[in-house]
Amino acid sequence: MEEQPNPTITDVKSSETALGLVKTLYDLPAKCPSIFLDVGRFKDGKIVFLNVFIPSQNTIYRVWIDGPYKANLSTKNAAGMSLDTILQSEPIPKVVFDVRGISKALFNHHEASLDGTWDLQLMELASRDPEQSKKYVVGFTKCV
Repeated sequence: MEEQPNPTITDVKSSETALGLVKTLYDLPAKCPSIFLDVGRFKDGKIVFLNVFIPSQNTIYRVWIDGPYKANLSTKNAAGMSLDTILQSEPIPKVVFDVRGISKALFNHHEASLDGTWDLQLMELASRDPEQSKKYVVGFTKCV
């Protein structure tokens, strides 16, 4: 198997650059998940930046949503799409590991919900053999 190069990291620090990301995300295929989300950093219960990984582009978009640089999640393009609408769109599949923290922070601080989200941690739990305990969820390393 050929080793992939490290992903490119692109910072999204303004509403204008966020609109470019909106177009990129909206144009991705929706049959299988092509958007993977992770919180880059929490501070005081708020998300400082959100990592959006797009495997087909081998790119991580670091979306700054708190602090000195801010990309407004609700800034809409001409078609009425925003990062907010993509996060809340059920037909656009997204994958998150342990959705609880990201979901709570987005809802409490940005009034955004996550729809169409697949939780990798819960999928691992559901896929366990009947003999295996389902009392606890496992960490990221064991999931992958």
